[in-house]
Amino acid sequence: MRGDHYAVAVALVEAGDVKLGIMACPSLHIRTGNYEGERGVLFVAVRGQGATMFPIKDGTPTVIQVATFVENSNLPFVESVESSHCDHARHQEVAKLAGIRVPPLRVDGQPKYGIVARGEAVVYLRFPFSEGTTYLEKIWDHAAGAIIVEEAGGLVTDMQGRPLNFSQGPDMVGNQGIIAGHPSIHEKILEVLRLTTY
Repeated sequence: MRGDHYAVAVALVEAGDVKLGIMACPSLHIRTGNYEGERGVLFVAVRGQGATMFPIKDGTPTVIQVATFVENSNLPFVESVESSHCDHARHQEVAKLAGIRVPPLRVDGQPKYGIVARGEAVVYLRFPFSEGTTYLEKIWDHAAGAIIVEEAGGLVTDMQGRPLNFSQGPDMVGNQGIIAGHPSIHEKILEVLRLTTY
């Protein structure tokens, strides 16, 4: 209603393992072929078969890949728009220590995963305000996006490097925060988090 980004996301989860993710992002710009400037992107990933995107309107699928940080140091990280959803200041501190010098890209909803998967941001960060928080992420906010990033060559874990837990019903039990991006920047973020106090 506000004209912001959002996604319609569906995932197939079997015994806690995400097998398939489909994510429609009607307000996300198309960055392929003759569609430059138009909006409406569909992302699809099947476990072991890679990730693709295409324009929602009759587009041809394009294989997508996460960006390596070494080759793309001019790219931003991506985070939520709402400051109540995550710790923006902590994101910026950790990103700077990891070597990211570009201001963050702030986007609503799961399109953040698609932006990382197609190589327009090096990592998606979502850190809670305090380590002792009782808030649990919901699987429907992350399952489809997570497999899309993974199948595009990225890693997706919580802040401790643990795999996301999609096996305990709607809540992601045992996880705190999200890091999603190319393995090289993912490891740098985890290293910074291990060396800094929260």
